[in-house]
Amino acid sequence: MTTPLPVDQDHLVLLSKNRREILVYQRIRSFPAAIGRNPGDKRRVGDNRTPETPAGRTYTVTGKLHTSPTSPFGSRYLGLDSPPWRGIAIHGTNEPDTVGTMASHGCARLFNADAEWLYNAVQLGDPVLITP
Repeated sequence: MTTPLPVDQDHLVLLSKNRREILVYQRIRSFPAAIGRNPGDKRRVGDNRTPETPAGRTYTVTGKLHTSPTSPFGSRYLGLDSPPWRGIAIHGTNEPDTVGTMASHGCARLFNADAEWLYNAVQLGDPVLITP
């Protein structure tokens, strides 16, 4: 990984696209995750790719929502500041059989219980890295 990790943060969330999982540093825990249907870095809106964090920076958690377990976002939604891409998030799902696969439109899908744990563990402003 070439992006330096921030040392002044309580948490770091890392989405590894190759491993298709979320890693939470400091409170060591990992979860299987679904990523974008198409491989590679996001190039344009609607390309069904999960964006990768540019070298030298991090994305941040900018919004946290309770949602319905039956919604496409599952029971929790963590919005990311991921310019230039809007609407990228880590969230639960109403399709648990897709977790661990390449099935999303670009977000990271977690089992609802894992999304709930992550929702409680991270704060607004916590850094998120998305790696190939």
